[in-house]
Amino acid sequence: MFKPPFLSVDAAMDEENSYPFRQSSDFWYLTGFQEPDACLLLEKDNSTKGYTMTMFVRPKDPFQEMWEGARSGIDGVTEWFGADAVCLPNLRLHTSQALVLIYFLYDRIVLSQTYDISDLASRLKPVLTKSTRSPVYLDLPSDIEFPNLPPWRSTVPLIDFFSKNNAQSGNLADFLSSPTGSFPSSSRSDLDSCLAVLASSRSTTRGQTDHSKYRPIRSLQAKLDPIKMIKSEAELKLLRIAADISAHGFKAAMRLAADCRPAEASRSEHELVQAFEGGCQRHSPGVGGRMGYVPVCAAGPAALTIHYTFNDRALRPGNQLVLLDAGFEYAGYVADITRTFPIGNQGRFSSAQRDLYEVVKNVEKELLTQCRQSSGHSLSSLHRASCQLLKDGLVRLGFNLDHPDALNRLYPHYIGHPVGTDLHDTPSWNRSHRLKAGSVITIEPGVYVPDEDKYPKHFRGIGENAPPTRQILGEGGRPAKYGPLGG
Repeated sequence: MFKPPFLSVDAAMDEENSYPFRQSSDFWYLTGFQEPDACLLLEKDNSTKGYTMTMFVRPKDPFQEMWEGARSGIDGVTEWFGADAVCLPNLRLHTSQALVLIYFLYDRIVLSQTYDISDLASRLKPVLTKSTRSPVYLDLPSDIEFPNLPPWRSTVPLIDFFSKNNAQSGNLADFLSSPTGSFPSSSRSDLDSCLAVLASSRSTTRGQTDHSKYRPIRSLQAKLDPIKMIKSEAELKLLRIAADISAHGFKAAMRLAADCRPAEASRSEHELVQAFEGGCQRHSPGVGGRMGYVPVCAAGPAALTIHYTFNDRALRPGNQLVLLDAGFEYAGYVADITRTFPIGNQGRFSSAQRDLYEVVKNVEKELLTQCRQSSGHSLSSLHRASCQLLKDGLVRLGFNLDHPDALNRLYPHYIGHPVGTDLHDTPSWNRSHRLKAGSVITIEPGVYVPDEDKYPKHFRGIGENAPPTRQILGEGGRPAKYGPLGG
């Protein structure tokens, strides 16, 4: 038993190790730049191109590049990314907590991906202070904390303070001001200084802050997501490649699972993950590929845990299934596929497993016929349809689903989600909006049967998920799917 003073250690990943960097999807979507510690300034002008592009990047540094890899530097960014001017920002950014900020000043756009800013605030100030009527567009991670902000705001997530559902709600002055209306006078971090520049603190004749004069906050994500929701032909091509590569990974994992023998009890879920990644890498058409997300490889009852990622259980050939949810990322676009398949038994389902699989598969097939723009469906209406179809199929198998919440226990997740530069792409997109041509979504009905007496005995402990099919809502209502594999 610890007595004061006692030891307190936070649970977190080791800060001394290096981890693969993945650019903020929105920043990458707007720039194509994959390196950390970078900012972009776009200024609309009367040139033929229509804008001037200035990038803030890290300088070339032979010593650091010896440890961390090559940097584009000034010349590289100018040549490869078409920047009209390149600046050395002299700033250190914490890339794990990146801020994406856009400021609209009539015909001017400022964009930066930053967290800890040194001199960027001073560079932005002459641009941002030209008008107080224009809104500021920004998004922050929901769990971020700002220890250098005033104590009354140090642990309040900005994403909660600035409601994305209300374009007029919240402004930076409200956020930075104390409950009594006084503005903090203590020294601030560089981030606080930049926020203060944006807030442009002013006072009324009564000495109270006049919040009506401050720039309103708008969600950058809400501006970008409608654009990102409709994919270009180039984006669709990259998604097809990512899905095709992922399909090869699944074939490799399924072959390994089917060949498992009872004598090979030492085989684990991790080996299936390795087989999947190896199959993907062997068929990747070049550089720029990686695992799209941490796979879910859940054997037996582990499949009842939706986001199971331990991936270390032993594989038990015979009457056991494994659920593999994995996808490859190619050129910044992520595939998302799930398959449930037998371990051993030459890849054959038992009778009960096949019955449950067919129910889920039939739901998927039916929904795919409805995934076209002409149907007028939204993701919400597709989910409602999936619930009814699953319920009908399960009742035919002997499930008692009379209780209103009975299906929620067996089918706890949504029918699908948009995919693109993120696994769950365009998160601010409203599920009730009608799907349009060029949208790419997953269709992934599933059934997860707990080992409880109220369910038919031969189905207990089975988790079935049909392959979440990439559905391109094509012009003329002709859907094309990517990713599913044959039974």
